[in-house]
Amino acid sequence: GTGAAARTVQDRLNETVSVADYGAIGNAIADDTAAFVNALNSLGSSGGVVSVPMGFRCLIERNLSVPDNCAKKKKKNPRGTITPSNIAGSSTAIILNPTATITLNNGSEVRDIATFRKGLQFNITSAQVATQFTGTAITLADATSDHLVSNCLILGFNNAIASAVGATNVSRSRIDGVSYDCNNGIVIENSYDVTYIREAHGWPYVTVGSTPEANGAHLKRPGSGIKLTGAHDWTKATDCFNYGYARGYYLSSADSVTLTGCGADQPPTSVLDGSIGF
Repeated sequence: GTGAAARTVQDRLNETVSVADYGAIGNAIADDTAAFVNALNSLGSSGGVVSVPMGFRCLIERNLSVPDNCAKKKKKNPRGTITPSNIAGSSTAIILNPTATITLNNGSEVRDIATFRKGLQFNITSAQVATQFTGTAITLADATSDHLVSNCLILGFNNAIASAVGATNVSRSRIDGVSYDCNNGIVIENSYDVTYIREAHGWPYVTVGSTPEANGAHLKRPGSGIKLTGAHDWTKATDCFNYGYARGYYLSSADSVTLTGCGADQPPTSVLDGSIGF
């Protein structure tokens, strides 16, 4: 599409563009990466919002970098029950190739949208989880700050949200109301200014309907629900809950971290598996 021609007056006032105006198909089959890139680039240096129409399931096959001061979201945010059946069939979503990642830069955001690994299957076995959960859905670029990930569902990756590997300074991130089922939920290294994590919820959405396995193996994940490493200048995690992770919360060489109202749990098991809540 031509972009501006299809925008409403209110969209223009809000500096909002839709990926549909830039050729996104949203059928989870056609590669919509170019539409996202063009929509984001159309906003220019002043930033703005790129929206995904309700019901679109946009396939992203290549790395996608959200420029400074830009946000990506769906147009509306209906509330409802989360179950494998309606997640798989009706959610407005990014379908992300696990060889790619969505990178957030200074002041950029992802809000109000689900991100599923390409090829995600539900009600699978623990052995399938071990081989299929790969890649990082959302990456916080090194030497950047003021990222926001809000009201998102992230399923099927090795990491849901993680700072860039070897990050030296990722600051003032806000992760708010995010649910995930990945090997690791939120992994942040070296935050030199206050990072806020609020109401993060790790839960085995992908396998909660699977055939039960011995010792609840289908409900377990091998990594950490929240992992904070290196320098942390007053990172705060509030009202978070992680279920089934080998480490509910894992802090390593991290100073000035506050956990408030955070919980961890494991499925009932007859065998002590070495899992640790905190």
